[in-house]
Amino acid sequence: ALAQTTMRRVAQARTDPTDIINAAIDALIRHGFELPAIIALRRLAGTVHRNVNATQWSAVCGHLDAAQRAVLQALLTVNEKTHKSPFASLCANPGRPTRKNLTTMIDRYQWLQTLPNPTMALQTIADSKISQWANEARRLSVIELREYVVPRRHTLLMAVIHDARGQVLDDLTQMLLRFS
Repeated sequence: ALAQTTMRRVAQARTDPTDIINAAIDALIRHGFELPAIIALRRLAGTVHRNVNATQWSAVCGHLDAAQRAVLQALLTVNEKTHKSPFASLCANPGRPTRKNLTTMIDRYQWLQTLPNPTMALQTIADSKISQWANEARRLSVIELREYVVPRRHTLLMAVIHDARGQVLDDLTQMLLRFS
C-alpha cells in the first residue's frame, strides 16, 4: 500500500517509470519494509502510471468542448498540396528571435491564440509533466499521433500548444528587451 500510494503521488508529476519505482523504493526503505522483487515493483509502477495518466487525460478532455476538439483534430489534417499539417507547424522551431523574424513571431503568436487555450484544461497537471507530454508529442508524426486514444491525443496536443505559447511569448519578450 505504501509503495502504491507513493507511486501514485510521483506519477502525478513524472512520466518516467524509473522515477516512480525509485520513489517507492525510497519510501519502503525509509519505513523499514523489506523490498519486494523488482518485477513486482515494475508491474505496480506500470499499473499506477497507466491509471494516473488515463485519469489526467480524461480530466484534460473534460475541459474541452466540441469546437475545441474539432480544432485539435484539424491540427492533424495533412494538406494534400504541401504534405504538411498544422501540427508540423506547431512543432516547428519558429526561428531565432531576431528583428528579421519579428513578423513571423507575431504571426505565430496570433495563430497560437486561435487554438484552444490550454490553461484551464492543464491547470491540475504538473508543469514537468506538461513539458514531458509536449516533448513526447513533438517526437511523433501525425500518423502516429492519430493512432493514440482520443484523450491522450488531445492532451498531448494541448501540452504542445501550452509549450509553444510559452516559447513564443518568451521569444517576443526577448526581442522587445533587445530592441528597446
